[in-house]
Amino acid sequence: MIRQSFATDVHTGLPHAGQLIEHMSHLLALREREPAPMALLVLRIEGLASTTARLGAEASNILRRKVAVRLRGGLDR
Repeated sequence: MIRQSFATDVHTGLPHAGQLIEHMSHLLALREREPAPMALLVLRIEGLASTTARLGAEASNILRRKVAVRLRGGLDR
C-alpha cells in the first residue's frame, strides 16, 4: 500500500513516470528472455491545460482518470 502511494499520483490514481520506467524496464528484461511483441502508447490529451484553467485541477484529474479507464477497458488481455 505504501509503495503504491509513492508510485501513483495521489489525485488521479494514475502511475507516475517513475513507475512507467520501472514497468518498461521489467518488460524489456522479460522480452530479452522470451521474445514477444510489445508496444508503448503515449497520448497527449488535447485541451487538458485549458480544462484545468477553466474548470480547475480536480476537473482535469477526473478527465485523466476517465481517459485511463476507457483505455484500460479497450485493451485485449
